[in-house]
Amino acid sequence: MHILKRKNRNMCSCSFFIIIACRKAIKFFTITLISCEGLMQGKACFAKRRFSEMNIRQAVVEDYPALAAVHVESWKTTYRGLIADSYLDQLTVESRLERWKQLLSREDVGFWTFVSEDEDGRVCGFIQGGACREEEAGYDAEIYALYLLQEHQGRGLGRRLVDTLTAAFRETGFASMYVWVLKDNPARQFYIKMGGRPVFDKSLSIGGQPVQETGLGWETI
Repeated sequence: MHILKRKNRNMCSCSFFIIIACRKAIKFFTITLISCEGLMQGKACFAKRRFSEMNIRQAVVEDYPALAAVHVESWKTTYRGLIADSYLDQLTVESRLERWKQLLSREDVGFWTFVSEDEDGRVCGFIQGGACREEEAGYDAEIYALYLLQEHQGRGLGRRLVDTLTAAFRETGFASMYVWVLKDNPARQFYIKMGGRPVFDKSLSIGGQPVQETGLGWETI
């Protein structure tokens, strides 16, 4: 009888310690889970904060070396497979420096160049536009160029650049705009998603190679 009671007491003691151990384990895993979730949320917030730190501003003359570099690198990645490699491979930053210096020195009313900077303050893209260069197109303004380094694409910067230029166009008094884009360029879909409507086509030659361009227009901006 005494032996049975002692066994029951031992079993109760074991059960008590098992319950305590389980409670501690549950508490540990709960804290660990919360910590992991907090870490993941922290990383997401950090990534969001890093993206929000990416700045868009009006270009200045001193930006010309960076813009020449972005321009050439973007051509080589964007148009690979659309334009002959022999033409793309001979493009150099040095050959674009003087041209960019001249462009950024212009003081035309309604001529705009905006740059995007990464979180470290380096120029990673640009947009340029002004008055329509072809009167027969029937639009007030034109996006002359929009380029982003490949590693910064797909993050909403292109849209922000277009929105910034469009706002500048409106301030200038322009009410409509259009852009030329190579017909097979994936960027064509980007402009269509932003409301551009295919309105005309034209043929031209780049590096001796015939290519087709599509003009996409916005009747109102």
